[in-house]
Amino acid sequence: MSTKMYVGINNIARPVSKIYVGINNTAQLCYEEQAPTPTVPSWSTGTISEISNALQQAYAGQLDLTQYWNIGDERIVHCAENTSLGIREQDVIFVLMHKGGKMLSDGVTECQYVIGMKDVFNSTGVNSTSYATNMFSTLTTSGGWNSSTMRTRCNTIASTVIDQNFIQLCKQHINRTSAGNGSSTIIQSTDLLTLPSQVEIEGVHNKSYANEGTQLDYYKDSSHRIKHGIQQSTSTVVAATFWSRSCYNVQITYSRKTGYYAFCYYTSSGIVSGERANSNKGVSVQTVI
Repeated sequence: MSTKMYVGINNIARPVSKIYVGINNTAQLCYEEQAPTPTVPSWSTGTISEISNALQQAYAGQLDLTQYWNIGDERIVHCAENTSLGIREQDVIFVLMHKGGKMLSDGVTECQYVIGMKDVFNSTGVNSTSYATNMFSTLTTSGGWNSSTMRTRCNTIASTVIDQNFIQLCKQHINRTSAGNGSSTIIQSTDLLTLPSQVEIEGVHNKSYANEGTQLDYYKDSSHRIKHGIQQSTSTVVAATFWSRSCYNVQITYSRKTGYYAFCYYTSSGIVSGERANSNKGVSVQTVI
């Protein structure tokens, strides 16, 4: 909508289309002051400082990042080796996956974006397709994601693996996941890094439990549910399996014991299935900025 301008004529305000002012005996046209166009860095190439400043403006309501950033935009992030986790030094790609959608740890502020790894961590192991590890070290889903060994490992990944300048952009946020052992009770956790839930990937919870989030826009393209890693023995890139944080809602039998022992994971074809919690699958973390 254009700005209306008024001028006083015979003590009555009259609308006008232009206003002139006399300067040095010459009528000069006046213009409405225009706010400068902001310079916004791209997600892919902006410096950490530039992106941090843009995010601060966005949280303050001074900048709408959707005018500059798109779902699917990629950024390369360097990761250090951690031999105790079996992660080798590598570059990974973090993707803009969703605008908003998760609450920060204060419970009232919505994040600007959910971001996540495009693929999986690669392993130091010669025979591994990717960094593969278990959700729990024992055959249990008790406490679900909140009590899992994997959640502890994610804290270590944040502090020792992912570039520490990049980590400064990431924020503690709230996630919701089943309490495990076949329970539909949802536990709230506060995380810096987490894994996606089934509903965040597929928009359904047919193999998991309700209220574990909403589908992320990035995963609405089903091809994005296929992640890749390097097969170390051949140095080739292949499709990899990877964990979700969702407990599998079907009982499985293992070593003659039947129970809710499994978590949802995604096959190399991008299809959800269930695997016992102490089995090994790939890891692809997500967070918010």
